[in-house]
Amino acid sequence: MKITLINPSHYDPQGNITKSKFSGYFPIAIPLLSSMSKGKAEVKSINEYVHDLDFDKQADLVAISAQKIKSKRVLEIAEAYRNNEISVVVGGPLCNPLFSSELEKLTNMGVSIVFGPAENIWDQVLSDLKEDKLKLRYTSEKLRILKNLPIPDYSDFNKDDYDEHAFLYIESSRGCPNKCSFCDGFQYHPTYMPRPLDDIVRDIEIIKDQTNMNNFHFTDSNLLIGNKRSYQLFEKLKYLEIDWGCSSDMQFMTPDSIVAAAESGCDFISMG
Repeated sequence: MKITLINPSHYDPQGNITKSKFSGYFPIAIPLLSSMSKGKAEVKSINEYVHDLDFDKQADLVAISAQKIKSKRVLEIAEAYRNNEISVVVGGPLCNPLFSSELEKLTNMGVSIVFGPAENIWDQVLSDLKEDKLKLRYTSEKLRILKNLPIPDYSDFNKDDYDEHAFLYIESSRGCPNKCSFCDGFQYHPTYMPRPLDDIVRDIEIIKDQTNMNNFHFTDSNLLIGNKRSYQLFEKLKYLEIDWGCSSDMQFMTPDSIVAAAESGCDFISMG
């Protein structure tokens, strides 16, 4: 089997497909699914912000990571591949009942839609693809614990394609201790779920060797919580000799946690 994993671009205000060397547009879902597909299929990951898509290139399955801002482009990409009789599956934040118009259009094209964390259901998708029994809808149960996640596969990531500030995403947790009604993160991950620290260290070490990259950004909603686990993580990061950034809520940040983060390699914090 041949699988193409696509991170689609979006249209700028002038109506052009956006091209960018900013690595932050590349979601961690793609390297996670690439890792799960290795050994079962020939896999290629494509970031449309950097590389053009070849709609004539043969694949048994095209999987698209979709967000609302990219919905127009997602529909175009899905339609182009379906016109070439290639199976298409779409997942990500766009796959939400709030966006019923886009989902209806995808379903009418014969596109399979994954609701919830794709890694929970990906083996089933691949099995159904192999048996030519892809369903139009897959619903993944929400994760309750983050153990034994696949190691993100960044083998198709070439740092020469990106600018000097390039970084790779890594997960320390999903969810957030806050339950803010305005935040979509709470909807997708209603439970705060930290990963085992040794798994995080393992992932970073392997990705460093795989990509020769030393810059990372944690996808956590709130990394600087200031609890015991945060300090344990910072202590482990010291010995990895990486530069890293994160997001955090100011109510969780303390002078001690900021200093500890900085000493472990933190050079960027997005606050909100």
